Amino acid sequence: MTIFATYTDVDEEPIDGNITVQIFYTEDGRKITNRTKMLEVDPADTQYSDGKLYRLSIPGLPKGNHTMKFNFSNEGTPWTDFQGPMLIDVIPTITVTDDALLIADIEDSIEFNAVYQDKDGDPIQKLDELDPYPYLRIWIRKMKNSDPTVVHKTFGPYRMTVEDDVDWNDTQVGVPFYYKRTFNSAKFPEMGAGYYTYYVTGSDGYYTARSDLAGADVTIAVVNQGPNITDLKVNPPAGYDTTTFNFQVRYKDREGSAPSSVWVVIGKNHKTIELTQANPSNTDYANETIWSKAVLGSAIGLRENWLVTFFASDGNLTSEKVYGTISITKEDPGGGGGGGGDEDEGGFLANNLFLILLLIIIISVVGGVAGGRVARKKAKAAAAKKKKEDAEAKKKEEEAKKKKAKADGDISWDLGDDDDLGDLGDLDDLDLDFEAEDIDWE
Repeated sequence: MTIFATYTDVDEEPIDGNITVQIFYTEDGRKITNRTKMLEVDPADTQYSDGKLYRLSIPGLPKGNHTMKFNFSNEGTPWTDFQGPMLIDVIPTITVTDDALLIADIEDSIEFNAVYQDKDGDPIQKLDELDPYPYLRIWIRKMKNSDPTVVHKTFGPYRMTVEDDVDWNDTQVGVPFYYKRTFNSAKFPEMGAGYYTYYVTGSDGYYTARSDLAGADVTIAVVNQGPNITDLKVNPPAGYDTTTFNFQVRYKDREGSAPSSVWVVIGKNHKTIELTQANPSNTDYANETIWSKAVLGSAIGLRENWLVTFFASDGNLTSEKVYGTISITKEDPGGGGGGGGDEDEGGFLANNLFLILLLIIIISVVGGVAGGRVARKKAKAAAAKKKKEDAEAKKKEEEAKKKKAKADGDISWDLGDDDDLGDLGDLDDLDLDFEAEDIDWE
């Protein structure tokens, strides 16, 4: 127990000697008087008008109601400044000041807060005399995920400390303590995400206080973020039952947690493929690590549109990403790569339909151009032939007229102008511009 007293004298007169404290109590039926001198808190303080503080620590007093007297002398006159009952050694209390539920990210530093108070003003007991100051102890309990009311494991104790500007002797008012930590499972493998509670203990040397005995329990929900998977690859994306397919992905976990599993699912749970780490000695999972697996096409199965999905778990959360589809067909025994019956032929037509249509269009265009040229040549030859036939018919008609006139006795006839002869013999009017292939020999 610690007792404080303040001596004040407006005339700046010091105490004659010391302040003594008498404590009267009963122990085991015997009346006992304890008379002890108080000590100056600050011997250099000589300003009595504003009060001089004295202090006395009395260990070992039994618990109960006692009477005490303060005696001192000023200029030879004895004084009794206070006389009355005193309650000895009230059990100290520890009160947590955090919210009833804390939700924190697994990477965040969580701060725990508690206030130690002793109505007797007893100092907090040091757990080790070498410590510069006393401290409280905090115990952290991880609860079962299946039942948050059941303790899975208890961690601690850890030391709670005070801020630099806090007087840890001021226990009558209350001393605030704090403790900080993270729950990163990479740094503390047995912790990680989940539900936690904690309690704080401290002692005045006689009794030990515990925060959760008063029902002041705090639940901490530590949440995690799932791993990140990137750079999904399947090489090749299409092949035969004899082809080796290589599945690869990059794994990264913000908390640096090692993966409990990295795998690939083919189709809707048709087949699961476990991937292995390319470099097992690399345990820096906060940065990317490569995971892969080579599988023969026949071990997967024949299909032209297998859906491929990559998965990864850090033991708490699972991440997934869809790669897309891959094609696995049966290889042609003859090495043609398409021997698979009607199904393979259908696949060939489907995959090459665009090329087939393009070839048909090209053939149609080329054929149309060539056909048009031949038709034009034939039309030109027919026109030349008709013109020649018309000229010959006209010539025959003129000859027939001449013969008839001669038969009728007309021995003279008009041969007409030179221009009229041009209709029969002017070679410039004949269209002789044709080639051998333009003549219709049929």
